[in-house]
Amino acid sequence: LKLGHGRPLEKRREFGEALFAALCDLLEPVSSSSPLAISFEIQEIHPDLTWKKNNLRDYIASRLSKHERGNEMSTDFDKNVTDAEALLKPFREGTLPHFINGKHDAGRSGKTIESIAPSDNSVIGSVSAGNADDIDAACTAAKEAFPAWKAMPGKERKKLLHKVADAIIARARDIALVESYDSGQAIRFMSKAAIRGAANFQYFADQAPNARDGHSLPADEHLNYTIRQPIGPVGVITPWNTPFMLSTWKIAPALAAGCTVVHKPAEWSPYTAMMLSEIAHEAGLPDGVLNCVQGLGEDAGKTLTEHPAIKAVAFVGET
Repeated sequence: LKLGHGRPLEKRREFGEALFAALCDLLEPVSSSSPLAISFEIQEIHPDLTWKKNNLRDYIASRLSKHERGNEMSTDFDKNVTDAEALLKPFREGTLPHFINGKHDAGRSGKTIESIAPSDNSVIGSVSAGNADDIDAACTAAKEAFPAWKAMPGKERKKLLHKVADAIIARARDIALVESYDSGQAIRFMSKAAIRGAANFQYFADQAPNARDGHSLPADEHLNYTIRQPIGPVGVITPWNTPFMLSTWKIAPALAAGCTVVHKPAEWSPYTAMMLSEIAHEAGLPDGVLNCVQGLGEDAGKTLTEHPAIKAVAFVGET
């Protein structure tokens, strides 16, 4: 929240107190079991806006209206299952593809794997089984997109990554429902994990403008200094448990630093990885900056770690 430069300290304190009171009023109806995520930035306060709580409450509420309030998670099991089924329907109707160079990619292997619902062992749908050619296509796209993404000013990358975070918040309930159905994790955990994924993008977006700042460490007899620069395309391999949040934990800092990404999600929980790729693309991420290849670890994952275009690999835990 930017309070406006040059305002007297007393006025800024008065505004802060009024803002706190307004937020308390807005959040009072929200129960602890239905978290409401708020993500917005007031760039400047209109001269006609007074410091009174009621004015601020109305102003903030109007800013929040662009975010879907339907994100609040229902505790009705049947409703959640019905909504999850509707979200998964497009995936069930065909094979879940890869996402390469800004578009869906059916793959080159001609093979598929089945995604199983842990709750009842039913088949959710078929998933493209990526091979070396699919990984090569994704790595090539990431390599070709890297120079422009690296050259983009950090402030511009910050704006784009915040748009991704806002889009995640807008679809947090959808992400939680699909992830719960796909991975078997309780919905009460997945609803918080989706919001945490947005928070990861927000945090690392704010680091983007300073991502290349080095340090100068003078000593009596010599000078030490460090430099930081994007290394190139990065491979990200993530596990099945809490897949969406853990993916953002690795993907967001790589993008903020100016690196491009090829993501290989766990074959046991592939659906929200595709949702993340689609969300990022719709938010304005350039083609090839974030790619996703489905498949088995011994095939797609192994090839990703060995590809010459990949300059670093990020794992999670014991993956």
